[in-house]
Amino acid sequence: MRFPKKYCRQIAQECTLFAVRSVSRAVTQLYEEALAPAGLKATQLSVLVATAARGGWTMSDLADALNLDRTTLTRNTRPLERKGLIRVGPGRDRRSRSVELTERGHAVLRRAYPLWRRTQRRVVASLGKRRWESLIGGLSHLLKAARA
Repeated sequence: MRFPKKYCRQIAQECTLFAVRSVSRAVTQLYEEALAPAGLKATQLSVLVATAARGGWTMSDLADALNLDRTTLTRNTRPLERKGLIRVGPGRDRRSRSVELTERGHAVLRRAYPLWRRTQRRVVASLGKRRWESLIGGLSHLLKAARA
């Protein structure tokens, strides 16, 4: 017996996951095109910004802050480490690893910032400030609901 098409349509029209992932792919593509001249991917920008904002993390804490599992974070940090943008080293104990931004990482963020800012302004302008603020607030609530 085939799965009913009406349920497929219902999922496609109502599913939070479908909507968020579709928007996420489109927004990721927009920012990746903007960040390409700095040699960064959107996922890499997130790691660099979070690392720079705090001044360093353990891998576990950074994974939690970015809402990633450690395996995904490790996969995302390896290219940054190879490029010399971050330094991954021993943490406070044998089980932890620390992550710090290097001077080269700071330089890449300085190059990426105007590219990000231009794209960010374009997104906010196209939505309107109120709708953008509502969207950001709604996403924050969605994240809390997903973690509950």
